[in-house]
Amino acid sequence: MTVIGLAVAIAVLVCLSAFGHGYQRALGAELDRMGLQMMLVPLGCPYDAAARVLKGRPLENSLPESALEAARRDPAVAIAAPLLMVALPRPDAGRADMWVGWTKPPSR
Repeated sequence: MTVIGLAVAIAVLVCLSAFGHGYQRALGAELDRMGLQMMLVPLGCPYDAAARVLKGRPLENSLPESALEAARRDPAVAIAAPLLMVALPRPDAGRADMWVGWTKPPSR
């Protein structure tokens, strides 16, 4: 009885291993037939942010002061003011509070 039990266990192990190996080869061949897939995204888009988070890189969440000054000098810009926007998680309340505020820009 023990020998039959061991034989069945070994047969099941060999079958599962062969199935896994064959599945892996077939999946690899299917992916090779699909060809190269690449997505180019601009910096700052949601895909870029997700990739940065997944790779453990920090998210840029501010612009240098020089960018604000350059926008203020541009004649096509009507108003340029610093803006604060932040989401504060509140797990105890089951929500996130969004805070938005800006500084009044200087007169032109």
